[in-house]
Amino acid sequence: MSNTDLLKRTFHFADPVALQKARVFLSCLTRDISDFGAFDSDFNADYLTKFGNLIEAAAAIPDHEYMQDQLAIKTTELKDIMEAARKAFRFMKPFIEKAFPNRKDIWNLFGYDNFSGIRNNQERLTAFIARLHETAVKYSAELIAAGYPQEKIDLIKFYQNNIVKANVDQDDFKIVIKNQTNERIKKMNDMWEVVLHINRIGKLIYEDDYSKYQQYVLYHSSTQGEPDVLQGNVPAGETVVILQENIVPSTVFKLKNPGTTGMEYLSFP
Repeated sequence: MSNTDLLKRTFHFADPVALQKARVFLSCLTRDISDFGAFDSDFNADYLTKFGNLIEAAAAIPDHEYMQDQLAIKTTELKDIMEAARKAFRFMKPFIEKAFPNRKDIWNLFGYDNFSGIRNNQERLTAFIARLHETAVKYSAELIAAGYPQEKIDLIKFYQNNIVKANVDQDDFKIVIKNQTNERIKKMNDMWEVVLHINRIGKLIYEDDYSKYQQYVLYHSSTQGEPDVLQGNVPAGETVVILQENIVPSTVFKLKNPGTTGMEYLSFP
């Protein structure tokens, strides 16, 4: 796996649902620890503590939605800075034209000929503002004589620096999101591995006790005798495991995507 790849979840539930199911299993296991310990001595107080720690470690990492909200704030800040820079250019134009009447060749040095094509592109607008400042410094005497003060020429450099910083902050945070998402998935998978172990052993221990057995079932049928219905959410650009247990060659799946974004389904032996 490359550094840019996202890990795959080993469960099909949304993260908050998986965490809740793990907490319920911890509660059930705590109550039934003597039965589990009689089956396998590995089930003891230390096992409960480690399971609880895995749950809290997974829950402690901010979820994808929260990180996306943080990214949206940084994106808004960048857009605001870009608009301030565009506004500075628009307000500068009358003074450029006053200082150099009918000199379209000089106007183009200030970016008249390409502004409309780059105004909404982060990287190209940064280069544009850098060029604008460089040209304004070169012709500062003429601009000042036309009524455009030195402070506003200096402000163009300020906008340039802020766009660069905001661009870097946004791109860096995207890397943070991916790394943190992978860390969260890893911890969730570690937690879920224990859930599956408890699920398997619990159903063995209580196979003749219907009510206790049901406490350790992860996927419930809505009606007895009908197929299980599994529902969940797949975050954009991610891969999730729908089911990994109780699958045999004759298992039949009926898959439905109720959303509007296309999905691919894969099965592995």
